[in-house]
Amino acid sequence: MGDGLTIESDWAARIDDLVLVATPDHGTTIGSLEATLGPGVGPFEAVGQDIAPGSAFLGKLGTREPAGEVYTAIGGDPWQFRFFRYGRHGFDGAVPAESPFLTGAAIDTFDHTHGKLLAAPEIVELISATLRATPVSG
Repeated sequence: MGDGLTIESDWAARIDDLVLVATPDHGTTIGSLEATLGPGVGPFEAVGQDIAPGSAFLGKLGTREPAGEVYTAIGGDPWQFRFFRYGRHGFDGAVPAESPFLTGAAIDTFDHTHGKLLAAPEIVELISATLRATPVSG
């Protein structure tokens, strides 16, 4: 069951570059419901519990970029889901556009649905450029 107890506490110290694409870091109600509805859901039920807003798993992961790290968060905000918008936040069809964002991280949103984000050339280029970047020595 998704209880957040298996997350190692020192993971951030072992990460150099992190790019989050449509990840439900702050949770997703729709994704959680899709994973838990219906008989025979099986292995996806734990995932649904883990990605529910306010879950113990997400709480343990945290929502802040660690000090000294530079992370990039990418969310989807396609026009066809803009009627779900509240304030400046969009929705990619599965995850709220702001859900991948960690406080302190670079934030980018694109006009794509959840399933199309990783296939879009401009997003692939952003990810490639981010991972190619030379870190600034301090």
